[in-house]
Amino acid sequence: MKNKYLVVFFGILFLALSIYFLPFTVMDFKIHQKANIESRDESGNIDLKKKQEYFDSIWNKKVMLGYTYKQIKKKHLILVLIYKEE
Repeated sequence: MKNKYLVVFFGILFLALSIYFLPFTVMDFKIHQKANIESRDESGNIDLKKKQEYFDSIWNKKVMLGYTYKQIKKKHLILVLIYKEE
């Protein structure tokens, strides 16, 4: 019981940091989805060169609330999600 307040403090700190970084993570996910859509060829396959060109084109552009894509990539949470890229 001595460390009860310490555990609560770190729990609240972890929650606050998660809430702060969540919008950057969601925006990064949306940008990747848009890149997949933009880089498809006629047969529906993803062209990796076009996808990289898309990322390069928005790297220094303001994407969300005055943040550039470069800043978003630095602040996003790395979530290990297993999903099939469509």
